[in-house]
Amino acid sequence: MSTAAKIDAPVALPTVILLVDDQAIVAAGLQRMLAAQPSWQLHFCQDPTQAVARAIELRPTCILQDLVMPEVDGLDLVSRYRAEDALREVPIVVLSSKEEAETKAK
Repeated sequence: MSTAAKIDAPVALPTVILLVDDQAIVAAGLQRMLAAQPSWQLHFCQDPTQAVARAIELRPTCILQDLVMPEVDGLDLVSRYRAEDALREVPIVVLSSKEEAETKAK
């Protein structure tokens, strides 16, 4: 009988995505796209004024967010994430239909 300890395979942690967008249709489309990825969890925040608090609560793997939303400028929101220690290293993908090179550079 072997005395070697049984080593379990590592458990994959879920990928947690926070979508911040004022349009629910975007969340519905993304949910359909991610349906084939059972370990990916999509969380939707439609109110951008709650995005930082929601991100701190969730500790997402990645944040996807719209650039143009009511009440909050998307680039200002990125700065607010970066001001939080818990979110400073979280990758952020900013979604926008804006085509201005200056906006994209920011």
